[in-house]
Amino acid sequence: MAESNGLSTPIGCEENNVKEKITVKVPYQDAVSCLMYLTTVSNPNIAFTVNKTARMMEDPIVQDWNQVKRIFRCMKNTVDYGIKCNNKERFKVYSNDDYAGDQDMRHSMIGVVTTISHEAVSWTSQLQKSVATPTIETEMISASEGIKKLIWLKRLLRHELTGTSKQVKHSSLYVDKST
Repeated sequence: MAESNGLSTPIGCEENNVKEKITVKVPYQDAVSCLMYLTTVSNPNIAFTVNKTARMMEDPIVQDWNQVKRIFRCMKNTVDYGIKCNNKERFKVYSNDDYAGDQDMRHSMIGVVTTISHEAVSWTSQLQKSVATPTIETEMISASEGIKKLIWLKRLLRHELTGTSKQVKHSSLYVDKST
């Protein structure tokens, strides 16, 4: 991988219906575990793709292994990226979903990013726990996840990190509406 070219996106748009089994031993579980750790500490840009690859931990196919290698190639281009935070306390939560994006289980994927003063401090990408029939229901579920994250972060900042009862004055929730 050290000699490979970097990529600009962690997921490609190519679809391959061939389900070819992996015939050699590859460190799939170890690689995906490392990527999962990176999504929680420093790389929200790969969270969606890593979540998809993690669902195949039990029995990955060649296409899944190629996807893991693609994520590492994408990270090669983002090695110098970082997160900088300042002391202003302005929370913004952005939530979105892809209505029934999981073709196998028909669950929607939720994405939530929380920022303080325009800097990302928390992010998640996960499958909804239930199947929602109308698109507005999936939007409400993703907005609810965003609100829960916002409440948790405000309490964490107020009680655990600062040790004061000072309230965070400004916060907003932005929900991407389905058309």
